[in-house]
Order: sequence, then structure tokens, then C-alpha cells
Amino acid sequence: MRTALVTGAARRIGRAVATHLANSGFEVAVHCHRSVAEGEALVGSLQEAGHSAFAVTGDLSDEHACQNIVAQVLTRTKHLDVLVQSASTFTEDSVMSFSYADLEGHIKVNAFAPLILARAFAGRLHGGSIIHFLDSRVVDYDAQHASYHLSKRVFDAVTRMLAVELAPDVRVNAIAPGLILPPKGLGNAYVEMRKQEVPLKRQGTLDEICLAVDFLMANGFVTGQTIFVDGGRHLKGAFYG
Repeated sequence: MRTALVTGAARRIGRAVATHLANSGFEVAVHCHRSVAEGEALVGSLQEAGHSAFAVTGDLSDEHACQNIVAQVLTRTKHLDVLVQSASTFTEDSVMSFSYADLEGHIKVNAFAPLILARAFAGRLHGGSIIHFLDSRVVDYDAQHASYHLSKRVFDAVTRMLAVELAPDVRVNAIAPGLILPPKGLGNAYVEMRKQEVPLKRQGTLDEICLAVDFLMANGFVTGQTIFVDGGRHLKGAFYG
């Protein structure tokens, strides 16, 4: 049985991917930090469905805690085949308002932590696949979440650098979701407004995200690529106000 570690697996896209991988026959390590109760509930539901799953914890803003996450997984299983890096922090600010601490906090969680985890993953004795979750606006501009946006741009560069450095043993790719889920606290009104900016004029689904995960895991001749699952939104190139 193959094993996958999914960061940020207690909620949203991470939860959907972890569930999909379990349904596909993977043993799943469900990483969580602030959402431990939700992560443990997911593990329980997966186990009740007959799947193999366990929880691991770690604060992605803490370098030493990050280094320990893969070690936790390897105390529970003999191997780790796939690393899905879905966890992120996301707060509202602008270029004119964010502080050094705001930018540092976003880069720690959204870019440096994935780098540490990728290093630990690559330090095992066999190859595998790493999948990063970016944001479709990484080629655009999100003026309302400036420090988050900068951190995702760094994460994009880290993804491509790792694809070169970890080849040929480990493949590193990314998925850049668009309008899949509304931000926390926003609902259907937000989705309906944003749908008008999407060339395909609709919201994407979690199943469509999981299809991209399947492709990146299965195709052994793809590395350093980003799949935009955003209905074509990234092609428009307009700034968010």
C-alpha cells in the first residue's frame, strides 16, 4: 500500500484530496495543526470506511516542527510515496499596509515550510511525487491579500527549483486552483460574482481538483509543471482590485 502525507488535510481542498487518496487505496497521513479535532474526525471517518489513515501534527510556522512531520509519518509506516502540500495561511492586507511580520508569517507557512518538508521527503531512500497547491492568481495580482500573494509567488519559484534539484528521483508539480471554494466567511454571492470573471463561467469542483492530482501522480514524465484548475481565469491577466 502506498502512503501519502497531505498537509492542511483537516479542511477544504486538503480534506477533499486526503479523502480521495484514501478512497484510491492510499494510506493517508492527515496533517493538521489548529484543526486537530477536525483532522482526527477525518481520520476516524476514513478508518470507519475501511481505509488506513492516521493523524500527524505540526506548526508550519516553526522550522523544527516542520522537520518533525515526515519523521512522525515514518514512525507509523515504512515508506512515504506522495507528499501533497495543501496547507496555507491567508489574511487580508495590501502592499501599503502589511508589516514585516505579516510577510514573514505568510512566507514561513506558504513557502519555507513546504521547502523543509520537500527536503525531508527527498531524504528517504526511494523516489516519489510531490504536489504543491498554489493559487491561480500567482500569475496575476491579488491586491487585497498582498503578503499572501507574495508568499505564493515564492512558493511557485520553490516548486520549479525543487523540480530541478530533486530530479530524477522525485517529481515536483503544482496545482493552481481558481474558483473552487469561496474564502472563509463568504458564500454564494461571492461565487456568483467571481464566476463572471471565469472564461468557463462556472465554479470548479473538488472532484476536478482530485482529477488533476491523479494526473500528476500517474504521469511519470511530468515535473516542474503547474496545472491551472481555474476555468481559464489565469489567462485574463487582469488585476484584482
